[in-house]
Amino acid sequence: MERLWGKAALTLMISSVLAITCPPAAYAAFDLSWRPQMQLGTRATDNLRTTINNPEAAWGFDMGGGLQLELESSTLRSRITPAFNFRRFVIGEGADADEYEVRTSTQWTYSERVSAAIDLDYIRDSTLSTELTDAGRQTAVSNRDTINVAPSFNILFTERTSLNVGFFYSDVQFEQLPGTPFSDYEFKQVNGTLTHVLTERLSVFVNSYVSEFRTPRTNGKSLTYGGLTGANFRYSDTLEADFGVGYVQSEIDFQTTTTRLQLAVDPNSGQLIVVPVAVTTPQSTTESGPIARGSIRKIWSPLLDSELSYNRSVTPTVFGAQSVIEDILLSFERDITSRFRGLFRGGYNMRSAETDAIAGQQGNLNRNQVLLVAGVRYRITQEMSVGATYRFIYNDLEDLDASSYNNGLFVNFIYNGEPNSYYGF
Repeated sequence: MERLWGKAALTLMISSVLAITCPPAAYAAFDLSWRPQMQLGTRATDNLRTTINNPEAAWGFDMGGGLQLELESSTLRSRITPAFNFRRFVIGEGADADEYEVRTSTQWTYSERVSAAIDLDYIRDSTLSTELTDAGRQTAVSNRDTINVAPSFNILFTERTSLNVGFFYSDVQFEQLPGTPFSDYEFKQVNGTLTHVLTERLSVFVNSYVSEFRTPRTNGKSLTYGGLTGANFRYSDTLEADFGVGYVQSEIDFQTTTTRLQLAVDPNSGQLIVVPVAVTTPQSTTESGPIARGSIRKIWSPLLDSELSYNRSVTPTVFGAQSVIEDILLSFERDITSRFRGLFRGGYNMRSAETDAIAGQQGNLNRNQVLLVAGVRYRITQEMSVGATYRFIYNDLEDLDASSYNNGLFVNFIYNGEPNSYYGF
């Protein structure tokens, strides 16, 4: 944990420097703005940890807020957003959390053809905040510290051809509690995307990346190479689609632990006895397969829009291994009145360990999930709104021939203040 706090301090120091510095030519053209944010909410569920047996009902409250600071000039735009959230449960045990974060984003335009950006984040949250995206049979609850660093460069070669090169680094550490099988990990990725605009409606792209996933506690490592090519097509102002297909390969190093019986001398009696001994064996394997993504966005009217998306990729998980994810999501959003807005999302998510060799040893990664979400939001004023959301989760666990579910109701009051600006700072 000392290593992560040291990195957190360094990250926040760099973020502060980036937020207040820029090229000398832009010193006289700064605009500084800030806006307060606040959120109060309540949540209720009939199965807090989405367990198969003995579901636990829970009812709790979220109280959070933050401040968005933005510094802008003709060549630089820098944003820093500190925020906090206190979660307390009146019914339900072991799920309270004090969450806080500092997220920063800086974009610098060097010239008309060259620009750069960097995102630096420090986040302390609870795994309950990302229960839908963490793979596993059930939702174990633990606090988590995350540092993300993501610089990127964009070069415009011609009016139609551009190249984006980026690097992403993430360091994740968990508070180790009984019954929480989470594994700290580091994830690094270098990626590049070349985009060419063929016509006003059609553009094509080629993407490639290399990533490294490490779990220090188990000495595991996955080195992944991937590539994706595809196109974006805008049929009209109300219909747009994009798709891509590719291939990925991972070289995976991991360990297996077995128990063997071994003769030993009893220190008390001096007699030979048989004792169990844990034996760790390093192993390696290679896995490969297709990846893909695609989406169709349709605006049916000024009041109704929808999107259907599909994604197949290889991603890191909180259980010390990477997983193959296939995700299908359909969403609708509609303005019922000038103040009321409704939404619906339906999804099907399939997750499995990247290799069967570690599927049963790294936290039970395999599961299929059905997600249904329906909600409404009412805008009280330009800054204040209130919303209610119902969510249903169904997990299908094929290897156990079992299933689990979760019904959740969330009601939130949100305040996003208007920007307060200071010009010519």
